[in-house]
Amino acid sequence: MSSTAPTLAFPHPVLTKIIGQPSNTSITVLTREIYANAHAIPSLRGGGAHGHLGMVMSDAAYQLLTTVAFTLPNHPGANPNHPSGATSTQIQESIRAFNSVISELSLATTICEELKKQLILAVDQLYLAALKDPIFGFATVTVIDMINHLSTTYGTLTCSDFEKNWASISSLWTPNEPIELLWERLREVCCIATAGNDTISDTAAINLTHLLFESTGVFTHACDNWLTLAAANCTFTEFQSTFTAANKEHLQRLTTSKAEFHSANAAATVPLASATTHAPQLPSSHPAWPLPMTAPTSFIAGPMVLVSTKTTPVPPVPSLPMVIAKQPQLKTCVAATTPLCQDGTTQNPTPHPIQLPMLPEGEGSR
Repeated sequence: MSSTAPTLAFPHPVLTKIIGQPSNTSITVLTREIYANAHAIPSLRGGGAHGHLGMVMSDAAYQLLTTVAFTLPNHPGANPNHPSGATSTQIQESIRAFNSVISELSLATTICEELKKQLILAVDQLYLAALKDPIFGFATVTVIDMINHLSTTYGTLTCSDFEKNWASISSLWTPNEPIELLWERLREVCCIATAGNDTISDTAAINLTHLLFESTGVFTHACDNWLTLAAANCTFTEFQSTFTAANKEHLQRLTTSKAEFHSANAAATVPLASATTHAPQLPSSHPAWPLPMTAPTSFIAGPMVLVSTKTTPVPPVPSLPMVIAKQPQLKTCVAATTPLCQDGTTQNPTPHPIQLPMLPEGEGSR
């Protein structure tokens, strides 16, 4: 028989930490998470529908929930108890039943110990010290004992708590949050009020939440329509359905507006690449620019000298926008300078006429 502890798939592997002294709200959250963890581990006891919840809930509260008590079997002892003269089949059945009970009790013990560890980590031990034995610590303390101690000592609601609970409705939600959070928080507020015998009626919850919606300004049309409904139709279920639908419509409008904004912005934006990499197109009647020119094949370092080696006249310079306002007149001039050869001597090439653009007299570049 294996002694390895089973892996427990708790929905809350770590309980919500209570900072400082526990309050009614924090104790309620802690208790709910412990109940969920115990409920998640299956058991055939207590009706078989609520896992091991019966181990961490009082008998009276559990029977109100299920009408069936949660009762674990007694420990069978160290070894199977075979009846006198038992057959081989009876002995095998006795061993099977023994192992089944031992496994069930071991699982229940493991669940209780793990839940106790979670609770001790979630609450400062200062607030559990009254239950701690000087020798055994919390070994003989059950999870139910701890929950009852916290609820009795720190969970009592005061008038100030009730006032804060009611006032919290006005700030339970903002339009940036899912509206489902509002309904969940509102349920918690109502549960707290009920626990303190200060029940919040559906009408009060509707009116306070309606004021919250009006203050946000996002459900103006839905708020106005709600006020026109007949009193018989103003149930909390209808209220929740109406404003859940209004929130869905509001989110759809936001999505559409964002899509239209990005589309218009993209259409009005000139791509940077097209504005910087495309050179202006020259008229088809002009050759490519800059014009190709042939440099001398032999020269040494010296002053920059430009010499034409071809007799073909250079075509006129194309008119570029925003540089020269009028087509310049062409005048013939000669660029002839004596270049130096590699041996240091000079040569006298025959000057070749080159047509260069000359501006008319009295006009300058603009």
